[in-house]
Amino acid sequence: MLLLTGPVVLLAAYLRRPFWYDEIWRGHFVSEPLSSVWSELAVANTPSALGWFGLVRLSGEAFGWHTWALRLPGLLALPVLGVAVAVLVRRFAGSVAAAFAVCWLCLNATFLDLATQLKPYTVETVATVAVVLLWLGPVRGDDTRGRGSRRMAAGVVALCSVPAVFVIVPLAAMDVLGGGVGGGGGGGRSLLRRGQLRRSQLGRRLRETLPAVVLVTVHTLVFLGHQSAQRAGDYWDTQFLAGRDPWQAVCFVGDQLWRILAGSPPGIDQFDPSLVPGYLHLPHYLPWLLAPLTGVFGAVGIAALARRADGRRVLAALVGAEVLMLGASAVRFWPFGPTRTNQFVVPLLLLVVVVGVDRVVRQVVRRVTRDRADAAPRDRLLSALGVTSGAMVLLMVAGVALAGGLSGDRLLWERRDRLRGLDLMVDATVATRRLVRPGDVVVVGGRLARPGWIYAMEVSDDLPRQPEALPPVPAGTAAGVEAPRVARADTVFVVPGLLRRAELAASIATASADSAAAADSAAAADSGIAVDKAAATLADTAVTGSTADSDSVGADNAADVATVAHLQRSERLIVFVFDIEEKAMASDLAALRQDGWCPGEEWSFRLTGSVTVYERCVARTAQSAK
Repeated sequence: MLLLTGPVVLLAAYLRRPFWYDEIWRGHFVSEPLSSVWSELAVANTPSALGWFGLVRLSGEAFGWHTWALRLPGLLALPVLGVAVAVLVRRFAGSVAAAFAVCWLCLNATFLDLATQLKPYTVETVATVAVVLLWLGPVRGDDTRGRGSRRMAAGVVALCSVPAVFVIVPLAAMDVLGGGVGGGGGGGRSLLRRGQLRRSQLGRRLRETLPAVVLVTVHTLVFLGHQSAQRAGDYWDTQFLAGRDPWQAVCFVGDQLWRILAGSPPGIDQFDPSLVPGYLHLPHYLPWLLAPLTGVFGAVGIAALARRADGRRVLAALVGAEVLMLGASAVRFWPFGPTRTNQFVVPLLLLVVVVGVDRVVRQVVRRVTRDRADAAPRDRLLSALGVTSGAMVLLMVAGVALAGGLSGDRLLWERRDRLRGLDLMVDATVATRRLVRPGDVVVVGGRLARPGWIYAMEVSDDLPRQPEALPPVPAGTAAGVEAPRVARADTVFVVPGLLRRAELAASIATASADSAAAADSAAAADSGIAVDKAAATLADTAVTGSTADSDSVGADNAADVATVAHLQRSERLIVFVFDIEEKAMASDLAALRQDGWCPGEEWSFRLTGSVTVYERCVARTAQSAK
């Protein structure tokens, strides 16, 4: 715990950075009012566990909706993880091995990068280790009376982890199917007693494990299943077994297993390009050195753990989790391989390897010591040289592995102020609040912008990162007081193409209304309704987006109608366009200009987007003439 307190204090500077895209959308869903949180979660980018969701929301409610407050649970989980990993490894290996395992995982640059963001992976890793420890029970003996309580506690802890079902199910299966009863004497009566005993034990095991399994299953199917919108996207396609022929499937599994073994530590994320990599400044042959050694020591560790009942449970949890994840990837439910979503199994992988190293070292020392006691002086010297050489090799291997895990730490610290994308969303919303006037409509363009915009506009308590780049404070506003927040009802969220469809809907509806007025003057009095009906008809046929591939309310069939109504009522538009979707939105902005909207002042926010004031061209021309 003390060893990891230093990094936590140093990395506190990371907590104050503005949220980037991967974080700010989580801030939105966590902070959404209780009345609408369930409906909003249906379009969440990725699922969040109920326990983690509650921890982060509690921190925000207690300390304010600041970046540091929402990131705090993940960073504080780091020293807790260190203690949990030390306890787990110490159960099967020595103190030195436990300390090495803690450093290897908790000081790894990739893992620290994840721990300092508003992401659940540190908490999920702690939850996994805690579940395994609770399931294993006491080191000596088995407290039968407390076994059911421990398993229920493991089920409750598992609610903090999205992938907990991958660990709970194999552990429960091992309990129910893996236990056996020793044989006794022959005879039918003995067989009958053994059969009754087996049935009795099976019933007891079911009673002990079923509550945890039911709890986690309900959490997975109901709460997490409600947040499965991203399954329709293509972001994780490279990590899915789905869609591959048999040969491609074999190659895919082999490649992912190689990547798991070649990581430092094994299984650490090698997918996310935004993370600081683990072995940044080391030679490229490092994976080719680590993978075979990890495989050899892992095999030794598996053999050692398989000799113990608690060790077999650990192996069941690890192997079962990997098999279930592979199966889930075949139906596009879960990615397979060394990705950030699978960091929860890294402590178990690390345990197997470290136990293998511990066993090899102990066996070598024991054998050499015994040989030296019985050998001649010359043989003792050779044995001593052998021990020294073996120790040096192991130290070099450990050093390379540890260096591979820690080599990015310096860069991690140097990059504490870097921008990754959408970091300046708070600045963009503050700029919009300063620009908007009564009767204006705010248009937020870009499929990915909506959740971040809502959080920054409606909830965030953070100050802008670059206040000097913002529009001036409106006249008459007290110093230090910002303009009121813009309500969600006064904002139109659009996906690329929606504005063009909306403008087309408006022109069709207007033409339809004019035609109806010429034929029947009574119908002209109700032209507003005609516009809405015509636009709705077009929306039913033209809008093809869905919540599966869009975070915008502009993807439902009523969005065109809302957009038309807003555009027809307003005299000014305050338009924000997400940086990475500027090209996709170009045709929409061109449609605005064709429809008589002229762009005026613009404020750009690096790696985030731009805020532009649009006015009716006629009004702008008249104003210029004056």
